[in-house]
Amino acid sequence: MKKLIYIFFFFIVLSCKKDKITPPAPDPCIGLQEVSADFIIEEKSASMVVNTLETETDTAYTNKTIKFTAKEENADYTWYIGSEVLHTKSVERYFDQTHNGQTYPITLVVKKQANVKCHPQDDGYDSIIKTITLVNRNIFNNGVHESVFLAPQPNFEGTYRVKEVNASDSIEFTLDFRFEPNFAYVENVTILSAEDSVLNFKTDDFYWNYRQIKIVDLNNALPLNYPQLQPFRTEPFDLKVDSKRKVVINTGTFTYTTFEKKKLTYYGRKIN
Repeated sequence: MKKLIYIFFFFIVLSCKKDKITPPAPDPCIGLQEVSADFIIEEKSASMVVNTLETETDTAYTNKTIKFTAKEENADYTWYIGSEVLHTKSVERYFDQTHNGQTYPITLVVKKQANVKCHPQDDGYDSIIKTITLVNRNIFNNGVHESVFLAPQPNFEGTYRVKEVNASDSIEFTLDFRFEPNFAYVENVTILSAEDSVLNFKTDDFYWNYRQIKIVDLNNALPLNYPQLQPFRTEPFDLKVDSKRKVVINTGTFTYTTFEKKKLTYYGRKIN
C-alpha cells in the first residue's frame, strides 16, 4: 500500500512539473514604429535660447520665431521651407509682420534604416506636409507704449467653464485684457474662483503665444495698494486653448494671512 501511495504522489509531482507554464518572452517589437516624418511645430514667445515659452500649434503670431522639430531620432532629415532645403533635426525660422495672413506648407522627408524584423513592409522612407498660419497680434499703440489692453484679444478674451481636478463642481470666469492701473484683488489671492470674474495683468508679466499665455510673476500683477502681498509669489498662471477650444489651466493660490500655498489644475472649454 505504501508503495502505491509513493507511486501516486510521484506521478502527481511529474504532472505538476509538466503543466508549469513558462511566461512568454517580451515582444522585442513593442514600442517600435515604422520610420515616420511626423514633426512638431512650436511658436516661441521670444527668440532667446532661454526664458521663452514654446507652444505646439498650427497657427502663430507674426514677429515670432517658429520651431520645427522631427520626432524621429537619428535619421537623415530634409526640410523644404519655402525655397530653403535644410538637413537638421530641428529648424527655427523668424516670420516678420509681412507674413500676416499667410499659410505656408512645411515638408519633411526622413530616411532611416528600417527595422524589417518588426516592420517587413517599412522601406525606411517617409514624408509629410504640415502647414503653419501666421496672424498679427492685435496690439494697440496708445502713444506711450504698445498695449494689448486697449484692443480686443478674441483668441483669449471671453468666458471659460472649467473644473479643478479635485473639485466637485465646475466654475466660470471671464478673461478680459483691460488697462486699469489701480485694479485690486481680494485679500485671498485666488486667480480662479466663483467670485473672480475678471483677470487683469500686464503684458510684461507673462509669455504670450497664439494658443498659450503664462504669467510667471504675479507680484508685478498685484496692485500697489496691497504692499503686504508683494513678497509672495503664487504658482505661475498657465492657460492653453487648443484649436477645438479645449482649455488646460495650471495655477495656484497663496493666502498671505495663513501662508498657505496650493497648486491647482483645471480642465474645460472656452464657451464664448
